[in-house]
Amino acid sequence: MAPRTRRSLLLSTGVLAVATAGCVDRAVTTYDRLAGRTLDGPHRVDFEETERRAPDDAAVSLTFEVHDTLITADDPARLSVTVENDGDRTVRLGSFRPWPFGVVEIRPADDGEGVTLWTESYRESDAVRTRGRHVRSASDLQVAEDLPASGSVTEEYGLYTDSRHLEAGSYETSVSTAVDRGDVEGRHRIDIEVTVEPE
Repeated sequence: MAPRTRRSLLLSTGVLAVATAGCVDRAVTTYDRLAGRTLDGPHRVDFEETERRAPDDAAVSLTFEVHDTLITADDPARLSVTVENDGDRTVRLGSFRPWPFGVVEIRPADDGEGVTLWTESYRESDAVRTRGRHVRSASDLQVAEDLPASGSVTEEYGLYTDSRHLEAGSYETSVSTAVDRGDVEGRHRIDIEVTVEPE
């Protein structure tokens, strides 16, 4: 059999590349179509604290407040998390980026795909890669910033009809931040059970 010339090899490679690209495009399109599924109709979301952990005498409080429990096509279910320095001197708070809580997601009880609790801070952070309202990846480097006496930081999160992987069911999540006051160190953490049901 005659040896294959460089030109024939290039042509064969080109055909293979086109065929492979077509497969990849179809796979990406299928993934985007499946990932783009939305909740069918309004859903009610319940957020219930299940456990709270805090270092003794840290003089820092961690709380959450639910603002809207109904997910519709126009509005998300919303909650905010606040960390407040109740003491009379500056404390240092540490977390993954974005500070001060990092990326927060709810995870189903059956260990399925996690769902991003969305905040615009993800999109604004150069340490987080997003697609739509979904976090694809995030830096594992931690950061620390000072919170002055009587100061507070609040982050607002939302669950949307088009939140990737979201469906009716039970989920768990936790929100935490590390606290360093010099003489007291530890981690504040709230565990929350999340239930999503059709309205």
